[in-house]
Amino acid sequence: MTSDIEEARDPSRHQPTTEKVAEDGTDAGPPRISPADDDFQYSDGGWTAWSQVISGHCVTAAMTWGYPSIFGVYQLYYTETLGLPKAQVSWIGSIQIFIAFSLCALSGRLADAGYSRHAILAGSLLATFGTFMTSLTERYWEILLAQGICTGIGLGLMFMPTVSVISSYFKRRRAIALTISAAGTGTGSTVFPATVQY
Repeated sequence: MTSDIEEARDPSRHQPTTEKVAEDGTDAGPPRISPADDDFQYSDGGWTAWSQVISGHCVTAAMTWGYPSIFGVYQLYYTETLGLPKAQVSWIGSIQIFIAFSLCALSGRLADAGYSRHAILAGSLLATFGTFMTSLTERYWEILLAQGICTGIGLGLMFMPTVSVISSYFKRRRAIALTISAAGTGTGSTVFPATVQY
């Protein structure tokens, strides 16, 4: 039993093999390992890169997470003005956020496949359409379809491609760029309540 533990602790046992054998059977030396990031040239700044950050801040992060985070303003309106039960109304916001988070996996895969622009455009159109349709609704199921499902799908399609696009412009300043973009959630949480009330 003790020998098994000592054998498991032996660091040489867990080291990957670095021997590379040439075609003629001689040792070719250690393999060269180069990360894919070293081959790609990042701009790490410039108008195009920072405009992506501002776009991610103002449009996508503010809309994607700022808009759902103020659902309490909508809930107050739906319960007081339309007379809907609070338990039913809370499902609208919950479904919206659930769908948005769930679709991040799909939209991230679309971004990896090179369809970032398509996913962001489709998400923007769906979120805008759902928001405008919400203004025309009066019944619970209409609100659920427009704000909960349609807008939720749009928000989910927009978020991950934005992160992917911003990351493709920065290497050294990636953390600050993504931080500025993600701070849009706070901007959306500040701006949307004032606009929704009027």
